[in-house]
Amino acid sequence: MSSPAISVVVPTFNSARAVDRCLEALVNQRIRAHEIIVVDGGSNDKTVALAEGYSGVRVIKNRRSHFPGSSRNLGAQASSGNIVLFLDSDCKADNMLVAYHQSAYSTIRGLAGVQGILRASNQGEMSKVIESQFLTQYWLENLRRDGTVKFHSAAVSNLSLRRSTFLNNKFTEGLVSCDDVELFIKLRRNKAKVLFEPRAVAYHPHPENIRLLFQQRKWYGQGFVHLRRQYPRFRFRKNSMFDTSLRYLRASFNALMFMLYEDHSALCEGCTLRKCRVRDRRVRAKRRFDAQYLRQITCLGFAAGVLKTRFGVDYDWKPLAE
Repeated sequence: MSSPAISVVVPTFNSARAVDRCLEALVNQRIRAHEIIVVDGGSNDKTVALAEGYSGVRVIKNRRSHFPGSSRNLGAQASSGNIVLFLDSDCKADNMLVAYHQSAYSTIRGLAGVQGILRASNQGEMSKVIESQFLTQYWLENLRRDGTVKFHSAAVSNLSLRRSTFLNNKFTEGLVSCDDVELFIKLRRNKAKVLFEPRAVAYHPHPENIRLLFQQRKWYGQGFVHLRRQYPRFRFRKNSMFDTSLRYLRASFNALMFMLYEDHSALCEGCTLRKCRVRDRRVRAKRRFDAQYLRQITCLGFAAGVLKTRFGVDYDWKPLAE
């Protein structure tokens, strides 16, 4: 059986600070990819010039949108390999990444894709806690006995799919965020078999402070509104951040305003996950982080994103010191 030809697709948008590191790692793989395609969504920095400086890297201009889902669709359509491997521009691939993705397709008959693992490229305390949560979600909650994923946790970066499988389940363009979750909903419904390969490692920067974490979760909250409108009946895993955030989609304008501007403990009303409850009227900044505290920031960010998308009010959290 011949080895599959892997096309790596990297979406970029004003990625000059990171794209060098990403492409340097990809062109120096132990086993070279069939092709590397950078799809740029209209950068106004040096991203395109840097990418064009790499021999063997093809740069495509996305004139429709700067959203990564749109650029991934465009890159996959332009690819010539029978496997498409997605990697974000701020990720650095381990030098065996392509090799492990390639070899995994010969292990299980009918395999539609391979999910690698994201490890923290920054080693701050918050990054370590987030990485621990992420790894726990995959190892304990997201795997079947044969090593394939249940699609409870989503990570499009460091995910490869057969080109035909992806083109039949490609991203819905226009989603602000949560396009990774939306793709996994489609794959789950179509019973696609995706193998988890923990040796296929890419290093990704996690948020280094609570302000960045809040902004990231707020961005997810914005996309979550559109995702739920598109899939109103989909059942998220119990007590996942998407499941427990459904109450923010049902909340009135006045209720969301009260939760965010008056009393953060009201964020927890109606939540089935009781162990991380906000005890005070305001979520404060902490010097030490744990999973329960990060879950509080997640709910705060999700509610803020929902408020912005549903009602046009942009809440910006300014945490008080501990």
